[in-house]
Amino acid sequence: DGTPVDTDALPFIREAKNFGEVDVRLIATAPGREQLTFFGGEVGVSSAFDNIFAGEAGLVNDRENLKFNLRDGPFGDATEATFEFSEVRGDGEVRVRFFEDGDLIDRETYQIIDGQITADLDGASFDQVRIRALDDTAFALDSFAFDRMVEDDFLFG
Repeated sequence: DGTPVDTDALPFIREAKNFGEVDVRLIATAPGREQLTFFGGEVGVSSAFDNIFAGEAGLVNDRENLKFNLRDGPFGDATEATFEFSEVRGDGEVRVRFFEDGDLIDRETYQIIDGQITADLDGASFDQVRIRALDDTAFALDSFAFDRMVEDDFLFG
């Protein structure tokens, strides 16, 4: 509903970030050593594959991913993901991959328009999302939201 759920000060670099109130764990993935970065409220990735001379240190590039694990708890799987970007370089194309219980269920390419994308799987549900830049795109993430099913959605009778 657009209400911030985690506004604590974050360290500059960290391995992962748990958003406990919404049961989401955010992890950076890249070949080699990688970490999440937090520059002024933006989320990015720092890895051995950053092009520091092009100014993309701390941005997500085409060799890095942000991985969102939607944990079991008061919320279930999600059916939609919205990402808002604070910085976008290049042509603005990103790939979003959706997983359910470890299996890839969909992969879509999106064009960032007005600083955001919304990915809807037409009713299919997922418990993990990975987003990465494509080609010359690099980005920093400002916020994310998932339309989650509550536990009661799974009860019958």
